[in-house]
Amino acid sequence: MLLNTLFVWTTATLLWATTSLAYPGQSEMAMLETRASSKLKDPTFFPNGDSNEYENGYNTLPPIPGANIDTTTFVLDGNGTTITTYVTANYDPSKIKRAVIQIHGETRDAWNMWQYLNVSMDQASQESDISKDEIVLAAPMFFDVLDAGAYPVDQSNTSNSHSLIWDSNSWGEVLDATYPVYDQKGKLANPPFQTKSSNSSKKSKNGSSNKRSVLESRKLKTNVELSSDQQSAGLSSGDVLDKYVNYFTNTTMFPNMKKVVISGFSRGGQVAARHLAMNTNMDKVNMVHYLIASPASYMYLDNRRPLPVPENCTTFNEYKYGLDGSLPAYYTRQKDTPEDIRNRVLQWEQFYLVGQSDGLNSDTSCEAMTQGKGHVDRMVNWVTKELTSMPNNPTPNKIPDHIYSGQVSGVGHNAFDILTSPAGIQALFVHDYNGENKPASGQRPLQPGRNGVVPEKLNGAESLYARMPPSVIAVLCFFVSLALIM
Repeated sequence: MLLNTLFVWTTATLLWATTSLAYPGQSEMAMLETRASSKLKDPTFFPNGDSNEYENGYNTLPPIPGANIDTTTFVLDGNGTTITTYVTANYDPSKIKRAVIQIHGETRDAWNMWQYLNVSMDQASQESDISKDEIVLAAPMFFDVLDAGAYPVDQSNTSNSHSLIWDSNSWGEVLDATYPVYDQKGKLANPPFQTKSSNSSKKSKNGSSNKRSVLESRKLKTNVELSSDQQSAGLSSGDVLDKYVNYFTNTTMFPNMKKVVISGFSRGGQVAARHLAMNTNMDKVNMVHYLIASPASYMYLDNRRPLPVPENCTTFNEYKYGLDGSLPAYYTRQKDTPEDIRNRVLQWEQFYLVGQSDGLNSDTSCEAMTQGKGHVDRMVNWVTKELTSMPNNPTPNKIPDHIYSGQVSGVGHNAFDILTSPAGIQALFVHDYNGENKPASGQRPLQPGRNGVVPEKLNGAESLYARMPPSVIAVLCFFVSLALIM
């Protein structure tokens, strides 16, 4: 009997220790070990087999099984301006409960983003009670002007479509698109563009050298030579996200819709974070939540920073790093104020993820360095210091319960690994799947109001322990031991 009792209490102690590690947020920086698991097959590919293809532009959009390349559904204005989107093929709107929007990074590989969501959804369907025919996946393609051929062009290689097209990845800063351009009658009037090369090796604010500096310095005729009867569409990546939200929350078309998830990785994470802050459509606050993964910087909402600001870094609080300076037209069209943003930002439900091994520092500008040394530090500082200090925080100086954050153990700067991790699946598919704070079954390693390291993969038993507080396991083991003694 004594041996039985010792065995039970030894087991209880081990379970308690394991669970203490597996329960995110026991402290601000709880640590979790990486759990071995078979890797999912990464479907990443590029049309010509080169992951750097985006630097010179894509000349085609690759088809992928299960998705349509849609150029007609998401119309943003009366002139017919559209956002090209990879979207689930042949879905039944009457069945849809959830729409997930995934924003690509600087590589502009929307097809890969859609595939990552699809793999993540497949995994979720095996581990929980979600139904794939109740979910629609969408991945916008934020074209660069270099992507001629991927968007339709005429004989002079100029866009002859109504598709939104940006210059130098400016969609990442929620700036207005360069194309399309219309005349006063609303007729398409896209002018050609010209490039001006630069030999400068100076790093841009994006922290990239030479090649990217050339792209950042490129000037387009559409920016400086529009005739008096021409105007651009005046639409940004923020307007695109508004369109998706309004489209998918139309209850006439989607009578069973419960949630729209806006998710972005890397530069796409910057878009998602800035849209969250500048989104004034509070009628949708219970229908939308955000997943912000691995951005290089954040738009701070006051002039405080977690690290010292050098004397010569006088622009540390200018947009896109803060709310000073020249803000995007999307912001001014909202007739918003910084105080409005500060009072509103905590009303949105938010998830933040970054790979624990993400050693990338893609933005070495002085502005970004005041936010942290790299992607991991910047996320932790944003969640634990900036957000906790906002007005209307229901838990002053603590992370509110509707904000979830974590570092995914064993993962670097990798969108596929983030989105298919248990934490990614939780944010994308499991959380609030049935509406009214009713999740689907399945793994939920992220705990509300916590920040820590979460495992890359969990098996079923580990996910159970990960969600069970240590005290509960200790009590259960105590009663088991009593039963054995008796």
